Amino acid sequence: MSRLVVVSNASGRPRAPGPGRRACHRLARSARKPRRAPIRYLNKGFGRLTTLGFLSISSVALVTPLRDGMNLVAKEFVAAQDPEDPGVLVLSHLAGAARELSTTVIINPYDIDDQANGLSRAISMPREERKERWEAMMDVLRGHDIHAWRREYVEALDQAAESAAPPPNGASTDDGASQCSCSSPGPSRAIA
Repeated sequence: MSRLVVVSNASGRPRAPGPGRRACHRLARSARKPRRAPIRYLNKGFGRLTTLGFLSISSVALVTPLRDGMNLVAKEFVAAQDPEDPGVLVLSHLAGAARELSTTVIINPYDIDDQANGLSRAISMPREERKERWEAMMDVLRGHDIHAWRREYVEALDQAAESAAPPPNGASTDDGASQCSCSSPGPSRAIA
């Protein structure tokens, strides 16, 4: 049986029950046995271990931010999967993670038909294809861990500092003007 995790655009603001919530409730009620409900709508926060548990037992995750965001949820879903029987990530093309996790099923969150087709494709995807896609995404995640992020960030800071550093006193700048250094105390002043 497939299990689905649905992650909507988290704005942090309380929302009135929308059509997505109502659809989840209708689908859950339509299941003959409560324990076999394909979707459970739970409108509350969960601890890290509980969230990891939900992600690891899910066959499909639908992550639909309407702007760049929710990258960690998508990556956590991928990382939580069983390598022998991984689930499928269906991800908004607007999420930054969509550029990194290119083997996921990419959808347009504004297009209901595209979402439905993406979910259908994910649910019916053969195990071997799921494993290939998951392995490619895990290669990306392993190569872009916190240590790689820190290294790239520090390198970018170093490059910015080098390009912004003033030339030594009296050295010529790109436009041929010379720099002057004043050693007087007090606030700096520019003279135009």
